[in-house]
Amino acid sequence: MSPRSGYSILEVLVAFAVMSMVLAVLIPGQTQLLVRASQAADRALAHDLALSRLDEAHVLGTLRDETYRDWRVLTETAIRSDARLLTVTVTSAAGRPLAQAQRQIAIPDAD
Repeated sequence: MSPRSGYSILEVLVAFAVMSMVLAVLIPGQTQLLVRASQAADRALAHDLALSRLDEAHVLGTLRDETYRDWRVLTETAIRSDARLLTVTVTSAAGRPLAQAQRQIAIPDAD
């Protein structure tokens, strides 16, 4: 065996320092990526919930305000001469809108 086998303590310390600097740059980016992925999943679920409430209103004929998770589901109906405009808005606990869906339903003629 030669007297210089293996790495010196200085080489190991330099390698750890370089690895620490690289991780210090990468970890905040990964955290932000996870936060964005969670927000996207919440928005997709909120949009699905809004569409489900529109379908429910179309079948049952009624809309209702409610809560789901810590979200608020707000419903609104606007009557026009030939149709009803149904709007469902899902907002977060902080009041930030997550999703909104609208559907226009024709009002049948009385004839």
